Amino acid sequence: KSVIHLQAFSFTSWKITNALVRAHKRGVKVLALFDKSLFAAPYNKKTNYLLKRGVKVWLDPAQNIAHNKVLIIDDNIVETGSFNYTYSAEHFNAENIIIIYSKQLAAQYLANWQRRWRLASSQT
Repeated sequence: KSVIHLQAFSFTSWKITNALVRAHKRGVKVLALFDKSLFAAPYNKKTNYLLKRGVKVWLDPAQNIAHNKVLIIDDNIVETGSFNYTYSAEHFNAENIIIIYSKQLAAQYLANWQRRWRLASSQT
């Protein structure tokens, strides 16, 4: 309804990309923090698509791999697990996700997102 914080290592799903853009167009604040590999071809198609549509995107360069797979929704819901936001994860892989409704847990995940964000470089 109001804000989505995203951390992603791999991000190649048009379905998820378009859902984030639709949320942004509805007025939801969408903030994406991606592994640095997502800014190199061929993976940069989705990140550039988000950027061109006004979604705020940052590059997390501090770690060797920013291997997070997390959505924090409205500071109350956490979605996490092995699921990378990719076509392969949607259709071919054995993946898992868990969705937890907890302000307390969401606050902990958001604090981690903000720590990573402070080290990140804006792409917008």
